[in-house]
Amino acid sequence: MKLLISSPSEHNARGSALLYILIAVALFAALGFAVSNMMRSGGAEMASEEKAGLMADEILGYARQVRQAVQDMRISNGCDETDISFENTVVSGYTNGANTACQVFHSDGGGLSWIAPASAITSNPWVFQGRYNISNIGTSNKELLMSLSGISQAVCEKINERVGVTNPSGPPTNDSFDVSVKFTGTYDDLGALVAGDSGEETNFAGKPAACFDGPSSGTYHFYQVLIAR
Repeated sequence: MKLLISSPSEHNARGSALLYILIAVALFAALGFAVSNMMRSGGAEMASEEKAGLMADEILGYARQVRQAVQDMRISNGCDETDISFENTVVSGYTNGANTACQVFHSDGGGLSWIAPASAITSNPWVFQGRYNISNIGTSNKELLMSLSGISQAVCEKINERVGVTNPSGPPTNDSFDVSVKFTGTYDDLGALVAGDSGEETNFAGKPAACFDGPSSGTYHFYQVLIAR
């Protein structure tokens, strides 16, 4: 009988090969973990971007519906720019005459339902007012606007991307915006309440819809021109 005895060099070779295999396994595991983390991070970022885009589309879509309803009432029902009414059963303070044919949220008029923004977008209601002039829109008279405040910067930037407004380093800033006055048929044609007249505001001058930061930094507001005057 012959005994097979491995030489020291053979033991060393086998040991080295096993070490290399273990190192390779560890490296592959580390690479897999890193790739998995990158995919999760990238997926979350993409999901956040997509969510902001969907919210921006919801805001713009409803604003366009209201704008179209106002235009239709002016053409089909003969409603003057002072006759338009946003009276509704949800938010008070918009009563403007008794002509239901000029009410956006009445079946005789615009036929729309008041739809509050999704809670994930903002807790604030839509606001309709005739206080502000948008530079390079119509004349120097104040426009009939609808607006929405308290939205996020991400949604604000997505809105501007959709409507062709430049986001210089975040949404353009504006130094004057008050949502406390509701439209009841009267336009504030006195005073210099102008949006889009200096600095970064030139980025949304001439734009019938846009989103901006301010007047307090970190507060984001969307507006849609319903009637350019």
